[in-house]
Amino acid sequence: MQQDLVVAIKLKGIKPCVTRQVQVSSNLGLDRFHQLMQVVMGWENTAPHLWRGWDNDFGDPRQFVPPGPQDERKASVADLFTTVGEVATYQSCFIEVRPSFSFLKRRIASGKWMKR
Repeated sequence: MQQDLVVAIKLKGIKPCVTRQVQVSSNLGLDRFHQLMQVVMGWENTAPHLWRGWDNDFGDPRQFVPPGPQDERKASVADLFTTVGEVATYQSCFIEVRPSFSFLKRRIASGKWMKR
């Protein structure tokens, strides 16, 4: 079931703290979420990247030696965040400064927001 999710993005390892919040559909593909990240953070799509969830890694298989992570083109934001409060990371160019995502809240059928 498609739901709207609010995801907090926080860069780790830098000061001052850089944060963003985005509202996305739970069925948004992780490859498209990667493109959204580039725009929201003001980055250019010039380096390999990796999504690290609680129990799964996702990425572009063309950037990794097999077996590598699961194909992000076949996964959605819902595959990365399954519960409110869950945290994932996005590593670009495999550097230490990277965003940490927190799934903050989800829209329920009544149209109200459920907070964590």
